[in-house]
Amino acid sequence: MKTECGVLGVWTPEKENVNCISPLLINLQHRGQDSCGIGWYNKDTNEINVRHALGRVENLLDLENEEKSQLFIGHTRYTTSSKGKSLIESAHPIKGIYQDSEYAFVFNGNIPKTENDTEFIVNFLKKCETKHQFNEAIKKFMKSVDRAYNIIFIYQNQLWVIRDPYGTRPVHICVVPDGTVLVSSETCVFDSFYAECKCFTTEIKPGNCTIVREGYIRNDKIIQLTNSAFCLFEYIYFMKDQSASNIPGKSVGEMRYLFGVELARQEKTDAVENNNAILTPMNTVVSGIPNTANDYARGYAAEMGYPYLQVIQKVSNSMRTFIEPSKEERTKASNKKYNYLESEIKDKNIILVDDSIVRGITIENIARKIRSFSPKSVHIRVGCPPIINTCNLGVDMSKKEELIKNSHLDIESIRDSIGVDSLIYLKLENINEVVNLSNFCSGCMNGNFNGCPDANFPKYLDW
Repeated sequence: MKTECGVLGVWTPEKENVNCISPLLINLQHRGQDSCGIGWYNKDTNEINVRHALGRVENLLDLENEEKSQLFIGHTRYTTSSKGKSLIESAHPIKGIYQDSEYAFVFNGNIPKTENDTEFIVNFLKKCETKHQFNEAIKKFMKSVDRAYNIIFIYQNQLWVIRDPYGTRPVHICVVPDGTVLVSSETCVFDSFYAECKCFTTEIKPGNCTIVREGYIRNDKIIQLTNSAFCLFEYIYFMKDQSASNIPGKSVGEMRYLFGVELARQEKTDAVENNNAILTPMNTVVSGIPNTANDYARGYAAEMGYPYLQVIQKVSNSMRTFIEPSKEERTKASNKKYNYLESEIKDKNIILVDDSIVRGITIENIARKIRSFSPKSVHIRVGCPPIINTCNLGVDMSKKEELIKNSHLDIESIRDSIGVDSLIYLKLENINEVVNLSNFCSGCMNGNFNGCPDANFPKYLDW
């Protein structure tokens, strides 16, 4: 299973060197590491230039490039479609021509029932070109394709941002006091601006088209549905903890902390057996699987009354094993990813809190390593229900049989396969104590991908 793509758009009041976008894009590196790219608009020639690189954003840096612009887009990619192409061929931004003017776009999501979602977008625009102005083509696209997409276009010296009407993936806009406008998958990109001044930041609403031209912002509501269907797994794993959630005043990290609290309350209510292990604050340590699960662990430990200590430390600059393409590479990466505080593990009951268990490779390797340091017992707590379904809305889970829950009869069988003393998953009904699940997609956990009835969505497939 892989993480999401990251999209970025920037307008600046004065021309800036094209390399200015790379430090911002680095903040979205966690959303994809297959390839990356930037695009910028040349106002003098009405042309759009793009630059692509394999791997990490730092590979985009070109200190000798003196080109400047006011309009930029950027992308960090992992591949959910176009897998027959090389990574560099499928790197974003993607360029095209619409009514004699160049456009370029970056995309996050996945359009179901298409072999290549970016080619689908290009072909859709080609079919509209002879009949519609660009703004009409964009609206037609939004009324024809219900999910899952955030797309940022550069076209005729403007940024065009569209979000699917279900709001499947996150996207925010930030206006800086000097007039700079930024659009990003996550608000963590805006943090450097927050530190220096007061900025206006808000979510781009589902079903909206937002246009930025010369610093002026126009927002058009194209489609409004009764409910949204935001991906719950964005909160559970994908997003950075400091990014804003769509719950007013709470960061993603704070939401994960509350999930951890609910996990502890569930355990106390259910009076879970720990295979005869006697857990007390004096002999027990709670640790998160770094770094996403640390907030879950803090919330769980606080509610249970156990001490929280990170006995597992993530190695600096290591990337998410989720993103590695094969089982062998994921196992190799997970074995190199962590350091352990052996002295704090020996003769203690260790409770490891993870955000999720998908295939089980990482948690099994960690549990085995923890056992080698002679703890009293090892326990696993998981901040979401078992993952039982694949996803075609922008998350690459290739086969249902790869999901650990689908290869075992029950939770106890999973516990035995991992080699721990107890295993507890947070129930979906308890997640509902923190977020209103009627506005979330939880299909990978319970099969409910729709969020709201498809019958509410208009289909305009005539060209």
